Amino acid sequence: MNKFVNGCKFLALTMIIIAVLAGIVGCILPAIKINNEGMDHFHKQEYEQAITDFSQAIKLQSNNALFYYNRGSCYYQMGQNEKALADFNKAIELNPKSDKAYNNRGLVYSDMKQYNRAVTDFNSSIKLNSTEALAFSNRGLANYYLGQYDDALSDCNKAIQMNPNLDKAYNNRGLVYDHNKQYGLAIADFTKATELDATSPMPYSNRGLTYYHLGQYDNAISDCSKALHLNPELETAYNNRGIAYNDNKQYDLAVADFNEAITRNSSDAIAYSNRGLAYSYLGQYDKAISDYSRAINLDPTLVNIYNNRGWSYGDNKQYDLAVSDFTKAIEINANDALAYDGRGLAYCYLAQLDKAKADFDKAIELNSTDAAAYYYRGMLEYRLGSYDIAKQDCHQALNLSTNTQLTGNINKLLDALNKY
Repeated sequence: MNKFVNGCKFLALTMIIIAVLAGIVGCILPAIKINNEGMDHFHKQEYEQAITDFSQAIKLQSNNALFYYNRGSCYYQMGQNEKALADFNKAIELNPKSDKAYNNRGLVYSDMKQYNRAVTDFNSSIKLNSTEALAFSNRGLANYYLGQYDDALSDCNKAIQMNPNLDKAYNNRGLVYDHNKQYGLAIADFTKATELDATSPMPYSNRGLTYYHLGQYDNAISDCSKALHLNPELETAYNNRGIAYNDNKQYDLAVADFNEAITRNSSDAIAYSNRGLAYSYLGQYDKAISDYSRAINLDPTLVNIYNNRGWSYGDNKQYDLAVSDFTKAIEINANDALAYDGRGLAYCYLAQLDKAKADFDKAIELNSTDAAAYYYRGMLEYRLGSYDIAKQDCHQALNLSTNTQLTGNINKLLDALNKY
């Protein structure tokens, strides 16, 4: 009797286990099928439908790290960083050994400009899988944005050594070379990246920026236009092409490009600053000042914006405000010769000549090749009646000047001085 009862209990328990297993399998198999359908949509860049599929898979099997990872990847591609971060956090919680989840979360942190956190995640990814070239490349880019250029270069070199066909690594190394003013090496790397993936817009935009640094504005404009043909939403390419238009004296086209950049990212301080510069070249100083003020509100640490707004205030004959901005620029960077130039000139217009001379002296001390500072000080000495000293400064400025307009102004002042 006891054996019969025990046998019944064993049979009942077996039936329960089978039922439970059947239920689990009944959830797993449909979930995997739906996940695979989501992956098909992902590869077709149909991200919204892919998210729907991955979400359904998660409902069926909520402890599967892969499903969260896949959905997070969709959110990342769509620029929904907060949702992507939540999914990668969950994927890592469920599977702390997933190097890819750490790598992708690092990408999200990079997009959010949390570069120290990004580096920490790339470190974790590399620790789990030291053979993944992409993680080294990604860490290199994060180090680049942190200003750790030697580390960035080392990471990119490692990535290229591991995978010579990794286009992103060449693009990232090109950024480092560009920063280091190794423009030939930068162009070679960006070109290699375009050869490996002709559909990626960023290497074209970045190579355009390097051409800009070389003063090859037509090449810069051409490359940025190519980038925008590949991705009309690429804010960076509008910015890069805009600054090339600015220096090419195509100011209306520059303004149009900065408008496009701002439309795509209204919190980009650099785009407002660049548009302000274009407006200043057009003589629209009120618009320039407005854009510089917006840029400063977005990022008060950018010293060049204070300088640029200071020059616009000066052009607008608001000299006290100009002095204030140049003083702020000097507080941020006490070695900024351009800020001393600007403030000295503003002091001249305010008839505070001793302060003006002190600023021009400081500018020359900081940069002995500053032709404008010698010219401004020469004007001041001319105004004070110190004609011989003024002539010395003007001749020095003339020897240093590479700017046609400045050279013309120096010659005019020398003509006036030669009467004495």
